Amino acid sequence: MDALTSMRQKLQPLGIYDLSAGSLTALELQVWAEELDLLYDELDALTRECMIPTAESYGLSERERFSGRENPEMTVSQRREILLTRERGCVFDGTLEGFEQFVSSLGIQGFTVEEFEEKSRINLTVADSLSLGEKTLFEKRVRSAFPINANLVLSYAS
Repeated sequence: MDALTSMRQKLQPLGIYDLSAGSLTALELQVWAEELDLLYDELDALTRECMIPTAESYGLSERERFSGRENPEMTVSQRREILLTRERGCVFDGTLEGFEQFVSSLGIQGFTVEEFEEKSRINLTVADSLSLGEKTLFEKRVRSAFPINANLVLSYAS
């Protein structure tokens, strides 16, 4: 129900306002209703954008930016999945697959991982183009999750 219909339904039973078409009260209600409808639409958008499963635009971008990396080139469903994985607290479980999932949860899509068990080393090469700030945040997160007794070699493909 739009705001004008709602206001008319509430005021009609009172019988003290002239709500006929063209009356000053009806015109004033129409002006108020147009503005209220705009506000209601914005409130609906805010409500939608504040939750990852329903966000479609700025809600996704703001969460991505807050967590370190925006992915506007990806589909909405891909962006949601990455954000939901981050929210679940994806951690590196010590397996190669777990490490790859962890890197993906940080918003990095173009990367390769090589494992050298005999040297307790993992080479991570990131192909995504990252700004200096994104690189710093990414490296901090990866190194904080990586086991101390293993060696991580991190490089960026240019």
